[in-house]
Amino acid sequence: MNSYINAAYKNASAGKSVFSLMMLDIDDFKKINDTYGHDCGDR
Repeated sequence: MNSYINAAYKNASAGKSVFSLMMLDIDDFKKINDTYGHDCGDR
């Protein structure tokens, strides 16, 4: 995962792509799946 993040960051820094990183606390993730569906939660 670290190498993937570093590569994505380097591409974004070079103007080749957009980079975004989200860190989530998934303790209550069941609410997301129940509300928006498992397909959304799996993404």
